[in-house]
Amino acid sequence: RLDQAVGLVILTRLALPLLAAVPAPADGGFPWARGFAVVLLLLPAPFAAGVAFPALVREAGVGRGRAGSVYAAETFGAVAGALVAGFLLVVLAGHLATALLLGALAAAVGSTALRRERSGPPAATPAEDPRSAGVAAPGTSALLAIGLAGAAALALELLWTRVLLFFVPGLTGALAAVLAGMLLGTSVGAAWGGARARRGGGRRSAATALVVGAAGVALALAILPHLADLVRAWPRPPGGGFRPGHELVVSFLVAVVVAFLPTAASGATFALLAGPRGAAAYAASCGGSVVGVLAAAALGGASVPLKTAIALAGVALAVASLLLRRPADGLLRPGLALGAIALVLAVPRDAPLLEQSVEFRKSFAAGRTVLAEEQDGHVVASVVDLGGGAGRALYTNAFLAASTQEGYGYMRMLGHLPALLARAPERALVIAYGTGTTVGSLALHPEVESIDVAEISPAVMRLAPWFQDVNRGVPYAETFEKAVRVMVADGRAVVDRRGPRYDVVTLEPLPPETPAAVHFYTREFYRAALARLAAGGVLCQWIPLHTSDPRSFRILLRTFALELPTTWLFLFDQCALLVGRPEPDATIPAARLIGRAGEIEDDLRLARMEDAAAVLGAYVADGPAILAATADVEAMSDDRPLVALRLARPARESLEDLAANARLLAGLEGDVTDRLVPGGATEEAAARFEREVRASARAKRLLREWRASVRDDPTRAAALLREALAERPADREARVALGLPPRDEDRAPPRRLDDAAVGAILERAAGGVADDDLPAALERGGLSEGVPARLLLPFLDHASLDIRMKAMVALSRRLDDLGGYDPLAPPPARRAVIRALEARGGEPRED
Repeated sequence: RLDQAVGLVILTRLALPLLAAVPAPADGGFPWARGFAVVLLLLPAPFAAGVAFPALVREAGVGRGRAGSVYAAETFGAVAGALVAGFLLVVLAGHLATALLLGALAAAVGSTALRRERSGPPAATPAEDPRSAGVAAPGTSALLAIGLAGAAALALELLWTRVLLFFVPGLTGALAAVLAGMLLGTSVGAAWGGARARRGGGRRSAATALVVGAAGVALALAILPHLADLVRAWPRPPGGGFRPGHELVVSFLVAVVVAFLPTAASGATFALLAGPRGAAAYAASCGGSVVGVLAAAALGGASVPLKTAIALAGVALAVASLLLRRPADGLLRPGLALGAIALVLAVPRDAPLLEQSVEFRKSFAAGRTVLAEEQDGHVVASVVDLGGGAGRALYTNAFLAASTQEGYGYMRMLGHLPALLARAPERALVIAYGTGTTVGSLALHPEVESIDVAEISPAVMRLAPWFQDVNRGVPYAETFEKAVRVMVADGRAVVDRRGPRYDVVTLEPLPPETPAAVHFYTREFYRAALARLAAGGVLCQWIPLHTSDPRSFRILLRTFALELPTTWLFLFDQCALLVGRPEPDATIPAARLIGRAGEIEDDLRLARMEDAAAVLGAYVADGPAILAATADVEAMSDDRPLVALRLARPARESLEDLAANARLLAGLEGDVTDRLVPGGATEEAAARFEREVRASARAKRLLREWRASVRDDPTRAAALLREALAERPADREARVALGLPPRDEDRAPPRRLDDAAVGAILERAAGGVADDDLPAALERGGLSEGVPARLLLPFLDHASLDIRMKAMVALSRRLDDLGGYDPLAPPPARRAVIRALEARGGEPRED
């Protein structure tokens, strides 16, 4: 146990940096080298526990079934350990303190036992159970059976854990509950087997247990298509979502339902066959478990493990047949063979597991279709048609990771924003490929010469061609000209290792509460990323407002701002983008920004950013303001990844959290124009650009207030939207929120219908331009003479009152009758009149 204490400390101190230094295979295959490193790091603690097991069996007595009782007690302790450590100790104290605490506890238990043994007389050996007299130690076939049963049980544990990610929340607490549920089966099975052994049970009982375990696999497969409905049927707290305790109970019960019988069979087999000396049996069970889990990880991967589970059930039946020796059991062997064949034939069709998940049983998933699916050692990745022309989405397991829908414009900005703000964005690193939207946008910048992509999932990369409209063929298209290198590797490991410096490092890992991604949001990661930035480089991170509770949101903002010498916070859609520089240089050259934005103007519009002024208008605050607003929370470290340790999982698209986080941002009023310098622009151009930025910033500030109030005060929210549009009529975010088409939509005339041009036209018309002179007036206003009146009508809905009044005069003769159009009426009333005018008699009469 002292060795175990030392092993725990060594593991916690050295595991992450040592594992990061071990290269992963370039093709995304099973990382054998890293797996071997894990074995070396984990060996001391379990070795100490394994050495202690025979001594504990001896202490318990040599009677038949005693080894099973000790095994049951040890495994039940593991259940308690998983729950206490996963739900309490790590949350309160962090990983290192938890390891030290558990190590100290193990050392205290061990040293107490050592002192007792040395100070007192030898303990008397408990009386042997008469029914155990003459019982031999387990033979070769029994040890083989124990090993195979352990292999099947632990392989099933790995596979079912991955399957359950489609049905239960994948947070740390959920995984701890799943582990505890599976260990519970082993513990109960070992306790039953030990009791049965003391009553004379042996090989036949073990064979029966294994048959029951195989039946449990078949039962789990039968339940699987209905599992999502069972999870959804569980009573939920008011308002939906998951709350403390709910996640634990649901995850634990689901794990028990699908895994109890197979894991109980493994525990019972050990207890029934271990005999009076359990050391060899324990070694066989643990050794088989190692082989089973490695085989499942290497061969089964994260694939939908239905066939793999059937194979493991077949292993259990084969083991049962090994244990049947008596003539009376002769008929059972062909029965077991037929059972194995029946299991194989019962394998469900190869339907995407995503379609059976909780995610696809939700009402909003109606009409969605899985188009393609790829699997690797990390995830099941799926391409989903969202239906109704809404685009395609990428799912990793049951999580909607990315989409080509309008609301994902921030993914484009993750590429554009750092490239616009970096001094010379020549070399870029993108962590997490997803649909490739960020990479595709980044590649549009002429100054970007090379892009390195770190994506841990080869399955995600294989699906990239399905999203060619957003990734633009990067990196798989043969005609692509830029230098692109794809590293199938963990992005954190890539950043931690030595390598070239980058001008742009941008990333969009999974949300921060996800255990697999939380270490991309810690102080240690930001320090490592800072060390990989070149002078004038930029680091860009996303923080979603709608998946983080208010406290977690503040923790994430504070952690970034503490580590980056220069920090800027921008808001795009429902996501905050944090931009950091390695030096305290907070200036933005206007000429450079305008020039770069002009080169990618079309893609900016797809991100609801009409121009460079709109991009800067999305600025919220700098580092000092962020730190002042988050002084009530602590930053997040690798040791204490606070946001992934909470028990409550937010409801998807939580309006409550979104509004609360938006209120925090609405209270921050930084002025980005203080950072603007001409940078080569003329004084007049710089001043004009500054005015545009100020107008955009006012509109964006109103939009932040709109997000903060849309849940609780819809009337005020609508007024804020109208004010935002009045501040900057071209603001695409405001126009989309109001249901208006963008100003440069297909409905616009051949030349852009801007305020000045239409104002000039209406002014001339109102000043007495005759009907036959209108084409000339249009030409003088910079528009084609073929512009129909119906294209001017929608302008009335968002124009200033002055323009609307002029339109009353200018258009009345062309339309005969404005049908009750009132320029002073609220926008919905004006829109209704316009729609009626456009629908009357087909279309309004055109010049």
